Formats: sequence, structure tokens, C-alpha cells
Amino acid sequence: MDEATQSGADTQGNEGGFDDDILSRLTEMVDGSETSEEGGSEGGEEVEAQPEEAQPEAPVEKQFVIKVDGEERTLTEAELIAEAQKSAAANKRFEEAAALRKQAEAERAPLQQERAQLKQVLDTFVPQMQALMQAEQPNWEHLLANDPHEYMRQRHVFEQRAVQLQQAQAAQAYLTQQQQTEAAQQAQVRIDEEGRKLRDALPDWKDPAKAAEGAKAITEYLTKTSGFDASELNGINDHRLLVVADKARRYDELMKQQAQAAQKVGKLPAKVEKPGTGVKPGDGRTEAMRRLKQTGSVDAGAAALMQFL
Repeated sequence: MDEATQSGADTQGNEGGFDDDILSRLTEMVDGSETSEEGGSEGGEEVEAQPEEAQPEAPVEKQFVIKVDGEERTLTEAELIAEAQKSAAANKRFEEAAALRKQAEAERAPLQQERAQLKQVLDTFVPQMQALMQAEQPNWEHLLANDPHEYMRQRHVFEQRAVQLQQAQAAQAYLTQQQQTEAAQQAQVRIDEEGRKLRDALPDWKDPAKAAEGAKAITEYLTKTSGFDASELNGINDHRLLVVADKARRYDELMKQQAQAAQKVGKLPAKVEKPGTGVKPGDGRTEAMRRLKQTGSVDAGAAALMQFL
């Protein structure tokens, strides 16, 4: 069969359709068999695996170590900024509250002055009225029997004075209660303010447990060494007195420890030196004793004690 005949036969066999190779190729693409299980490409050639791209590392946040009430805390930069913003906001609220309190006190001052003046008048009027009514009270039975008309007149006057006295006494009691309430409020404000100043002067007292421990130590110190009683201690409302008392207590404890350290050093046996070896001016013991005499601190006493061991 010549080439023309063969070509015509092939064309006739595929008439109206795709070439066998093309059809097979499309079938493989549809079935997903273009790539082998081993990941090879068309023609059986293996495709070289591409290395995965390295993911960029997240930036490490800066960290800061701060002290809060004597305790160290580690914060990131964002946390530190947030804490600073909270502190600034809290300080602003404190300042606004203090300003409002001062304004309220300024507005209340004239009213308090008027109330004080009125109470002063009532404190004078009430006892005088009581004494007057007691002194001028007639014999009501005799007056009624002998002069009913005068009895009615004086009875009316007496009852009016009694009403005035009751009103004055009610106003006096009200003003007294108001003064007591305002005094208690002012005392509480002062206590809160003195407490804040005390915590600023003694930072350890910001911890409630340490504050309770310190208050107990000062109470015991003042009652045992200075003869204060409970009522006198309860009357202390100035933080400066407590600061001074705490310093005095610490100083006495330091002197006691120093005396005990010096006593231990004095009881140590003298060290026998070999002939020709004396204590030189630059000796560690000499230097330790010199520091103990100069500073009188517990650390210096301990250092001197160690030189003799």
C-alpha cells in the first residue's frame, strides 16, 4: 500500500475524531496521571524538589526589669508603656480628686463658719432660756384660783417660750451632729493623707504584711521603751512621728547588735604570735577593727570577728 493510500486509511479510521495520541494525552490529564507517584514529570523525568523558603522570625520584644513595691517584675516594652499610661491616668485622677476636694472645702468654709456662729449663739441662748423659764414660772394653781385671766396670759407666754426652747434645742442638736460628722470626715481625709505620706516615707509599708509587721514593731518599741499606752498611740495621726519612731527603733536595734558583736570579739582568746611576727599596720585584723570603730556597723563587727577566727 502506497503512502497516499495509507494516509487516507488513517484519516478514514479517525474521521470525525481526535488523533489516538492526542486522545490518550487528554485522558491522562483528566485522570491526573500526568505525574507519576514518585513525583516525576512527563516522560518519566524526576522534578527536583524546591527547598522551602525560610519563614522570617518574629521580632523579639525588648524586656525591662522594674521594681514594684520591692519586687522585681519583667515587662515587655508594650507592657511597660501600658503600665506607665495606667500610672499617669491614676495620678491624674488623684490630682483631680484633690482639686475637687479643695474646691469643696473652699465652698463649704463659709457655710461652716455660719453654722459655727449660729451654734455659738444657741449654746448661749438655750441655757439662758431654761434658767429664765425656771425662775419666772409662777404658782399656776394659785394664779388660776385668784386670777384666771392672768393665768391664761402667762400660760400662753410660757408655752410660746417652751416652743422656742424646743426649736433652739433641736437646731443645737442638728448643728452639733453636723459638726461631728464633718469632723469625722476631715479626720478620715487626714488619716488617708497621712497614710499615703507614710507609705512614701517607708516604701516597704506599701506591702500590707510588712506594714502590719512594722506597726507592731513600733507599738512594742514605744510601749516598752517610752511608756506610751494604747490610747496615746491611737491618738498619733502624724506620719512624721511614726517615721521618727521607726528610725529610733532601728537605731536601738543596731546599737544592741553592735554591742553583742563587740562582746563576742572581746571574749575571744588572744592569738599568740610567733617570735618576730607582730600585727602590722596593714594587717587585716587591724583594718577590720579600724572600720568597726569608725562605722560601728554590724557588718564591720562581723568582719572584725572573722579576722580573729
